[in-house]
Amino acid sequence: METAYDMIDNNPIRQMIFLVIVGVLLYLFFRILDRYVLVLIKERKYLKMIERWDFRVRFAAWAGYSSWALFHLIKVNFLLTIVVLAVVFIAGFKTWMQAFSGLMIRLERRFRLGDSIRTSHGNGQVAAFYLQSLGVLNDSGELLSIPYTEVAFQSYARQTDRALNMPDRFEISWPEAEPENASRQLRQWAEQCPWTASVQPVQVSQTESGRYQLSVFPVDRSALGNIEKYVKTKMKNHENI
Repeated sequence: METAYDMIDNNPIRQMIFLVIVGVLLYLFFRILDRYVLVLIKERKYLKMIERWDFRVRFAAWAGYSSWALFHLIKVNFLLTIVVLAVVFIAGFKTWMQAFSGLMIRLERRFRLGDSIRTSHGNGQVAAFYLQSLGVLNDSGELLSIPYTEVAFQSYARQTDRALNMPDRFEISWPEAEPENASRQLRQWAEQCPWTASVQPVQVSQTESGRYQLSVFPVDRSALGNIEKYVKTKMKNHENI
């Protein structure tokens, strides 16, 4: 007697329909989980635990489904499957690039929900991880969608607790510039630096020897050297204009 599995396995069209149904059900399951279950959880300690496991479970589920579906599609028609995959990959190359960059960012745990970050689009908090972009809620209450490829290949500083109350200082010599203009320009460059936390303004003062002392709030302990290098590079480029 032919079982239900045999009826599906021996019929390519039924296999395709079955794979689509399973994919839709998996999508609906996570959609319902997002809209009606996870939103009810307010405790911070539970949110952190859910954030840590949610991505892993989803990744494992979709990776398993994709592998299983690909195996069955190859059994149905190997050549047709390869052609379709090639067409889908080429047609959606930009989408795949964004999704892959987002996957790498999530696996590296570079950012987490609620992190305060400084970006080229302004300051804000990580509010969401979308398929192709990072959702950042800025200081004006606007939700920005920043493409993952832009996040992956540019400097995006994550502000740490240390940046909130521990300034660091370094000195720069710029004898050719007028003191007032030099202080304003150095402050501007230091505040533009992605390794500078935006929680406090940069302070610039002139020492007795004529050098300029900058008081900045680095995002972490290793960032002060990057800030100094960034400001010196800006100063050198300014002098060459």
